[in-house]
Amino acid sequence: MPPKEISPAVPPVEFMAFLSDPDSAAVVARYVAERRLTHALVRQGGIADAVAALRAQNRPPLRLMVDVSASDDPLGDLTRLAEACTADVSVVVVASRTDTSLFRDLLRLGVDDYLTKPLTLGLLRRVAAHPERKAAPC
Repeated sequence: MPPKEISPAVPPVEFMAFLSDPDSAAVVARYVAERRLTHALVRQGGIADAVAALRAQNRPPLRLMVDVSASDDPLGDLTRLAEACTADVSVVVVASRTDTSLFRDLLRLGVDDYLTKPLTLGLLRRVAAHPERKAAPC
């Protein structure tokens, strides 16, 4: 499949988020409004929804937040996600519980951060305050 042509006139989506529950999606939507991110997409969903959205975009977002709470195989799902986006996308993974082993595996994959629910505006602000690094796989 040939790569999509990127039009310089179309601004990139700054931020995309796919969260498994309505409460998390609502908090992230409030954060997006607070930050006045005009090119943002917040949806209830998981990694499969993120992959579908990425494939439909002309260019990848600058930052991507994905929820692995409903995933039976987070590492496998994130590998599929990596196939759908470029290496310069900053990825934050959200989960319903703290899993140190998963966190370490995600860092090795190139994920920028790992957040556990419940999400709050304060937590999202603190994450945004740290300089981004380039994510390796996605």
